Amino acid sequence: MAKPFIEYAGNGMHVHASIVDEAGNNIFAGGDGEARLGGVVAELIRTMPQALLLFINSWNGFRRIQPGSYAPTRAVWAHNNRSVALRIPASGEENRRVEHRIAGADANPYILLCAVLQAMMDGLEKMETPPPPIEGNAYDTTVGEQLPDDMDEALQLTSAGAFCERALGPELARIYRDLKRAEILAFWSEITPLERSTYL
Repeated sequence: MAKPFIEYAGNGMHVHASIVDEAGNNIFAGGDGEARLGGVVAELIRTMPQALLLFINSWNGFRRIQPGSYAPTRAVWAHNNRSVALRIPASGEENRRVEHRIAGADANPYILLCAVLQAMMDGLEKMETPPPPIEGNAYDTTVGEQLPDDMDEALQLTSAGAFCERALGPELARIYRDLKRAEILAFWSEITPLERSTYL
């Protein structure tokens, strides 16, 4: 489970990603490396809200998304900052990489990597400038888009955008959304012991 105990931080699946060229060199190093990294960060940030359901794929997983919980709550990035969604770890430029810090431990690694790699490839094609990196504690900032903390809102964002189809293909994207909708309805239809003890 991503969040087995309400009083403790949950379990995440962080992805460290870089890209090498045909000679085995990190494309985020060298003269154009910073610009390439910026393009990748820009697209990862832009697609993050509509891809969130691919990173956090369970009802329980959304319990991780709480301020101060070591799980990011906003689509922001920074250098060597463990409170953000995208962290650029301190390293030499030959090891420069993105740490994607959103996914829960119960995420499907294949779907997770499809989404991360698709956004990285799109970012390299677009080469847009990312928003400025944040300073300080990301839980205290109002910069960047607030990430949904419930599965239904995340599904609405996924359904409203086209990124899921691009990352997974139209058929798998449709099946994935249908399964998540069925999961949401199943949890909505269950009366919890807490409801009974509170209202009976």
